[in-house]
Amino acid sequence: MKTSVIRYRVADFLREHPPFDTFSLEDLLQFCGGGRVVFHEDDIYLFRKGEPRQPVLWVIQQGKIELWDETSTGQRLQDVLGPGDLLGLMRISSDAGYSLTARTATEAILYSFDLGAFETQVDKYPEAARFLTAHLSAAARQTKALQAPATRDRLLTEAEKSVWLNAASPPASLLAQRLSKTSVTSPIENNRPTVPNNLRSADYWLSLIQHRSTSLALTEDGTAHSPLQGILTADDLSLSCGRNPLLLLQATLAASTVAELAYVRQRALALLRESLVGPSVVTWFTQMLSELQRALIERVVELAERELLAAGRSRPDASSCWLLFGAAGRHELLAASQVEMGLVYVPHSAGAAQATEHYFVALAESVTEKLAACGWQVSHEVLGPGITCRPLTSWQDFYRAQIHDPIENAIYDTRALFDFQVVCGEQTLGAELQQLLFAEIGNQPAFIPILANDTIASLPPLTFFQGAIIEQDGKQSLTLDLEKTVLIPLSDAARVWALAEQMPATTNTLLRLQEAISLCPHYGSILHDAAEAWRILSYQQTRADLSAVDGAASGQSPRLSKFEQRLLKTAFDATQRFLDLTTARYNPRMPR
Repeated sequence: MKTSVIRYRVADFLREHPPFDTFSLEDLLQFCGGGRVVFHEDDIYLFRKGEPRQPVLWVIQQGKIELWDETSTGQRLQDVLGPGDLLGLMRISSDAGYSLTARTATEAILYSFDLGAFETQVDKYPEAARFLTAHLSAAARQTKALQAPATRDRLLTEAEKSVWLNAASPPASLLAQRLSKTSVTSPIENNRPTVPNNLRSADYWLSLIQHRSTSLALTEDGTAHSPLQGILTADDLSLSCGRNPLLLLQATLAASTVAELAYVRQRALALLRESLVGPSVVTWFTQMLSELQRALIERVVELAERELLAAGRSRPDASSCWLLFGAAGRHELLAASQVEMGLVYVPHSAGAAQATEHYFVALAESVTEKLAACGWQVSHEVLGPGITCRPLTSWQDFYRAQIHDPIENAIYDTRALFDFQVVCGEQTLGAELQQLLFAEIGNQPAFIPILANDTIASLPPLTFFQGAIIEQDGKQSLTLDLEKTVLIPLSDAARVWALAEQMPATTNTLLRLQEAISLCPHYGSILHDAAEAWRILSYQQTRADLSAVDGAASGQSPRLSKFEQRLLKTAFDATQRFLDLTTARYNPRMPR
């Protein structure tokens, strides 16, 4: 067969797989002209860990190749590659030896190309370079695969780069003009929040929403003690972004009916659906939607209290607060419609305990119904359906029992209840519960090791292979439950760090990881990668949740591209390293 015919056949195969699908036909044909076809039988080593690298790139045309990590304690399967996958790439030019062992698991046909010629072609195509970054991150082990800013920038899609959330803030000339037209001379005049003058538009939007304000004072260092440099309003931001998420908050706080609240929530989901273009925007949405969630619950409680008052049931003399647990308690609830809630109250009069209980039980039932009408189902897998309504002393007894005897009280089933936030009401009640947790945990040394052990009850998958999921033990599955196998274990491990290291400031997984980095900078690489993994996984899980909202079968993930598979593979590895570190640090006696 003529060489030119073979070149066209090879090109036809390559153009069906990334990154070659971005090459022009001319460049692809030229590249294929320098390749050759290689056949290998089953159980043949292509290279061994530590061997000098060859300047060769292989593309698998047929067959199955396994990548193993060989150590003094044995072999561990790291990846499984099939048709269209790349083999032999280097993360950096100083990678002198192969980091893994490659072995054929079946008979295999490979296309072999000069690595330098491949890199020259990739440099012409940004999308090819982006895929290559994901591929190399997935292939990296015990390295800073994700945290480098350059790596994160290369992984951004064009949609992420151009989304309104990343729009530049209004020009300085506009802000200066607005300042000149006002009589404002002090950064704190009119109780206006102060922020630095060099943030993204998205960060300014978030500050407006969090402070429930319509304008911001821009100062040199973001404090009220530095010179005022401009006034930024919601209208300014709306002009530059073409969006105004602050309207969602304002409409929520002004809603007079549950139907209005349900409509506003649907508009928030529409904004999420439109703007969720990649992992880079996940953090912003978790923060923004958490604020909207807080406002919605506040308004629902107000409407429920008004109804009870109209029915002749006035609020008793008591302190109270409403708690959110689990993902909602971590400020991580995106498109999911399940919320877990609790109500804490303290009667101010001992003789009014029963009347107080009856009132708050009725209030909780009304709030549960109204939230359901807004599209949120209130449930507790452990404590039962609806909002659990208890006096503070009862909640304290519950947590004491969990901490003192975690095995008998099935701490694995109740662990998410240790992530809570006060969504409305008196913050001091939530603070009292938080203080109790840390005090009791400090007196029960067995609690943290048991909690750490539970983080590995479910483990991340290993990789993808021809549409199937490869588990850690090599078994194949056709379904991928990101929440159960990766997201929840990652959040579980972050909780272990927070409770063990007494981090009361936040329940949010990303913020817990950031605080862990400040406490243990020598683990910074693993912790940074875990944070990036959380963003990747949350993005994909939210896509699946939105698909379910739009009528797709519940639990079905959107179709994953090869790029997304490699990015998820990176997240699987990063999560596994974080779980390994957590169990080694907080449960060192557990068999490895």
